[in-house]
Amino acid sequence: MPVTLDGILRVEHSPSPTGARLRVIFHATPKGNTPPKSQPDKESLEARWVTIAEMRNMNLRGREVLDLCEHVEKGGPIYPLSLVTWEDEPWGN
Repeated sequence: MPVTLDGILRVEHSPSPTGARLRVIFHATPKGNTPPKSQPDKESLEARWVTIAEMRNMNLRGREVLDLCEHVEKGGPIYPLSLVTWEDEPWGN
């Protein structure tokens, strides 16, 4: 589904003795009226739009997505996309 990136919700860094994991969680909105995929695949069994109230009653694999949605619903900060930039990019541009 095509989306427009609106901002950054969080940047996570998890160092370990064998390496590190860096994850950027973006806030996005759908472009146009493209519906979610409707056929199961190796990535997911289903995709559809639900409200946060509906999500609270679903048997989710984990709470992370619900926590993120509640964060946005409560007005939690969404940081500008300019937070992520090319290495060696000049400051102030």
